[in-house]
Amino acid sequence: MKLVERKTKQQALQADGLLIGAWLQIVRMLLIAASFITAYLTLIILAQGGQVPGCGANSSCSKVLSSPWSYWLGIPVSLPGLGLYAAFLLSTFSLKLDQLENTKRALNTLTLCSFAILGAAFWFLGVQVIAIKAFCLYCCTAHGLASLAA
Repeated sequence: MKLVERKTKQQALQADGLLIGAWLQIVRMLLIAASFITAYLTLIILAQGGQVPGCGANSSCSKVLSSPWSYWLGIPVSLPGLGLYAAFLLSTFSLKLDQLENTKRALNTLTLCSFAILGAAFWFLGVQVIAIKAFCLYCCTAHGLASLAA
């Protein structure tokens, strides 16, 4: 009887592991895509002052990326965002069903990162609507992908 129960528990853990693994892969892909866009925006802001290739000088992207709202303490806001995405992504690798203590810590980190990402997305969307009155397609895409991951 004990052997049957043990096999059933192992099968349930394996099924949960497959389900968690599929979701984690989706979350990781979303975060990687958001990170690439954010890294691109960071390089554009640092190298060209917010003039995105393919967007005109008076385009919405240029207005957003060259506004004072695109900097915090003299650095582009996309740089701390990139760090946040990296912390979130790295924490997903600590989720293992056989290591409960590490998983608990990782879940706490993931929860904090999720709230920070969602809060930042709403904040910057509000800034674009109210203060800048322009939308950057790149910023909105990066925030959307990261918000889906969160």
